[in-house]
Amino acid sequence: MKYVILDLECTCWDRGDPNTQPHEIIEIGAVLLDENFNYISEFDYFVQPIYNRTLTEFCMDLTSIKQADVDSALKLPAVITLMKDWIGTSKDVTFCSWGYFDKEQLLQECKDRMIDYPFNDEHINVKVRFSKIMRRTKRMGLKKALRILDIPFEGTPHRGIDDAKMIAKVFKIIMEKNLHGPK
Repeated sequence: MKYVILDLECTCWDRGDPNTQPHEIIEIGAVLLDENFNYISEFDYFVQPIYNRTLTEFCMDLTSIKQADVDSALKLPAVITLMKDWIGTSKDVTFCSWGYFDKEQLLQECKDRMIDYPFNDEHINVKVRFSKIMRRTKRMGLKKALRILDIPFEGTPHRGIDDAKMIAKVFKIIMEKNLHGPK
């Protein structure tokens, strides 16, 4: 069993912006963990959007992703192919993300662009798993979960690869706690 901890960054607008376009993936960041939740490797690619080609100032400020990053990026089908190669041929790979947004966004964009979805049906919502294992009644953002576990954020928040690395650290801790903690 391996785990792919994935975090997407997408086109976005300030709350006051009337843009009604759907979000599009602009970065796929992922970390591959082994069956013991140990780091194997990482995957990070910018993705060229096709409908919202110009990033908003809000989006660039939030993610630190620049227009030049996405202008020179591969399109989603090519990045998904590279990700499938990176994951390998193992059928024992579980897709994990903080919340459901990343799974739903990836499913929708794969469907819209007629790309084979790179994962099976298994998905672990790390946010839900964290709340359950840590006995929290409210679900919370990654930043608060990191504070609870006393893990400093490394990298840049709202960058796919950096968020994926931090989610992977949380995932490892809670899964080990679940395996070795009180039943």
